[in-house]
Amino acid sequence: MSKKMKSNLLLLLTTVIWGTAFVAQKSGADIGNFTFGGIRTFIGGLVLIPVILLMNGGKKESSAKTDGKMNLIGGVACGVALFIASTLQQFGVSMTSVSKSGFLTTLYVVFVPLISIFLRKKIRPVMWLC
Repeated sequence: MSKKMKSNLLLLLTTVIWGTAFVAQKSGADIGNFTFGGIRTFIGGLVLIPVILLMNGGKKESSAKTDGKMNLIGGVACGVALFIASTLQQFGVSMTSVSKSGFLTTLYVVFVPLISIFLRKKIRPVMWLC
């Protein structure tokens, strides 16, 4: 199987997982939005542990010297942003249909280039075509 075919199949798998997640989120609202979010984050963390170990090659320390304080600040900032975003999305999914929430979530494809205009970022013509 060619590399391009593998890439396309992985993209298709990602799309299927991403699309079915909305149905799971809607069902998960029955146990509570924060409970569902906590369980989902915990499972995601467990899944990432072997990935981190594989990518790190079993090394306990990184070869590059890192600033622990900056890593902590960055990790907390990213964690807070992800918590707010996923919680708002979970509450939104629980208040509307799965199809509407999926549609609204995919609007970022339209809004990101529009916001880029206000931030004075150059957008390539192919992006507008896409």
